[in-house]
Amino acid sequence: MKLLRTVAVRGGLLLAMLSSFAPRSFAADASGALYRERCAQCHGKNGDGRKGIKAQSLVSAKVRKMSDDDLKAVISQRTNGEMEKDSAHTFLKKRLTADQVGEIVGYIREMQSKSTAR
Repeated sequence: MKLLRTVAVRGGLLLAMLSSFAPRSFAADASGALYRERCAQCHGKNGDGRKGIKAQSLVSAKVRKMSDDDLKAVISQRTNGEMEKDSAHTFLKKRLTADQVGEIVGYIREMQSKSTAR
């Protein structure tokens, strides 16, 4: 009986530990997938940007200094075509929700923390 209780307690602790990590890991995967689908073709897999098409580095010192709210505003404005003379970003118009923009900002911050670019 004592063995069964010990196994149950340890199993419950293990399950609690694993479940506390799963949502964060899943959210990071979902944010990464969203970034790769919507942003990486221009800004690069690691957020380094592409000078040839004037896609800014998202891991630069300039972007690192931006607040999350400022970064969200820029992403929202760009994806709605509000800041563009041409319509390069308007293919995303109304396709990114506020939650998705927030996820992308979180993923950008994650890339910045892993990047050596300053």
